Amino acid sequence: MYLDVTDNPLSCSCENAWFKNWSLNSLEVQVPYFYDLPCNNDPMLSHLWEFDNNACGYDLIDFNLFLSTALLDVLILLFGLTWHKHRSSIRYLILLLRLRIGGRKKGKKENFTYDAFISYSSLDEPWVMGELVPRMEGPKGNGFRLCLHHRDFQLGAAVLENIEAAIYGSRRTLCVVSRDFLRSEWCTLEFQLASLRLLCDRSDVLLLVFLEEIPDHCLSSYPGCTGWCAKTPICCGLMLPQTGRPSGSDTKTH
Repeated sequence: MYLDVTDNPLSCSCENAWFKNWSLNSLEVQVPYFYDLPCNNDPMLSHLWEFDNNACGYDLIDFNLFLSTALLDVLILLFGLTWHKHRSSIRYLILLLRLRIGGRKKGKKENFTYDAFISYSSLDEPWVMGELVPRMEGPKGNGFRLCLHHRDFQLGAAVLENIEAAIYGSRRTLCVVSRDFLRSEWCTLEFQLASLRLLCDRSDVLLLVFLEEIPDHCLSSYPGCTGWCAKTPICCGLMLPQTGRPSGSDTKTH
C-alpha cells in the first residue's frame, strides 16, 4: 500500500513528528519519495526526515515543570491564607497529632519541674506579677514553684516546644482567664494543650482563675470550659476581683 503526499505542504514541527516516525517504521504502508519531502516552515531544514523530533520531549518537560511550579505556588498561597485565618486551629491539630503519635506524656510525680504553669495575657501581667505570683511563690520564694513565660521559657527553642514543656513539666496549668486571655492566640493554644493533657490524664491538671465576668458566648471557642467547671472537680474555676488590669489588645509574643 502506498500513500502519496508529495503535493501536500508539510511543516517540520512536533505536530508532524508522528508522521515522520510512522513513515519510517510502517511495514504496511510506504510513502513514495519520503526522503524528498521538503519542509515548508524551516529554512534550516531541507527535508522532513531531517527534523529531530527528540526536541519535542523537551517541550513536554517544560510544560510539566511549568504546571508543577504553578500548582506549588497555588498550594503555598492557599496554605498561607489558611494559616493566617485558622492558625490557632492548625496549631491545635498539630499538637493533637503529636499527642496521638507520641502518646501522652504523663510523667511521674517526682519528675515535675514546677508546681504550676501560669498561662495569662500580657495585658493581665500587672495583676499576675503584682498579686498572684508574689502570693503563690511567697515572700522568700519558699512557696509554689511557678513557670512563667518571660522567666522560664528556654531561649532559642520553638514556642510550641516551650509551651508543651511548661505544661507537661508542671503539676498543673493555671489559666488566668479574662477577655484579653480569650482574644490571645497563644493563650488559646496553651488552654487547648492543657485541655488535651486533662482529657488524657483525667486528673486535676487544669485550673481556671476568672478575673472578670465572662458571658458564656465568649467561651464558645473553648469547648467544655463551662461544662468542666460546673460538672467535674477536674477543672477548678475561681472568680477573683478585677484589680489594676489595663485595657487594650494583647501584645504577648512568647
